[in-house]
Amino acid sequence: MTTDQWFYELFRRFPDQLFRLAGLHFEGRWRMESVTVKTTEKRIDALLFRLDAPDVFVFVEFQGWSDPAIYWRLYREITTWYESRPAGESPFVAVVVFLDPGLDPGDPPLEPRPPNRFLKLCLADGLRALKEDPGPLVVFRPLVVEDLDAARREAPEWVRTLRALNLPAADVTFLIGHLADILIRRFKELSLEEVKAMIELVPLDETRAGREAFALVREEGRRIGRLQTLESLLGLPESSVEALSRLTPEALDRRIDELMRRLRSGLQ
Repeated sequence: MTTDQWFYELFRRFPDQLFRLAGLHFEGRWRMESVTVKTTEKRIDALLFRLDAPDVFVFVEFQGWSDPAIYWRLYREITTWYESRPAGESPFVAVVVFLDPGLDPGDPPLEPRPPNRFLKLCLADGLRALKEDPGPLVVFRPLVVEDLDAARREAPEWVRTLRALNLPAADVTFLIGHLADILIRRFKELSLEEVKAMIELVPLDETRAGREAFALVREEGRRIGRLQTLESLLGLPESSVEALSRLTPEALDRRIDELMRRLRSGLQ
């Protein structure tokens, strides 16, 4: 699961929590979807729209990796959407949520004309603004704590917060599973038994979230192993597991494809 998907899966189920994180105040019933503009086949990762009284579109980018062109990409998605819609559509709000402040390339090159709006925020800042009432957003705390020791200290409180929510049991189970997934991906040195103990979960490998999390971790391990093997075959310095673990699956695949091309070229 990529970092983008961590955000998408939760906000698809709880779109109101995105507005809380971003400090936006919208009423009504909302839905978040990933949509494709058919005329161009351009995909928009996260678009929120009001179901009961459409009056504004909210475009969101969840940024967990460095992309100097993030703002241009977001504007392209917005203009592509409006290009495919009738004239006189509702205004938009564009939101970029950065996992880390160091990922922000700076001020956007363009500013939308009111009533259209643009805003950006760092995940840690958004969580701090909620103070003592993080609600379902507490599942993102593992992404912003300083280290594993802090995660171990705070994890019981995260779980208590989730269990205390006035939500259906299925939603609480989903949130705790989401928390487990993020812990596993953020702190790869954790054993499965430690994760289960930290979040007081039923045997993690018996839950759907747990099975999916473990499958994704194993898949990442296969990617890293294949990449290191290709580096060895080409006589290149072997990249560390730690460094490779910070790359997105897409970046790992691009590097593997590049090394495969070099290997094939050398065999011809």
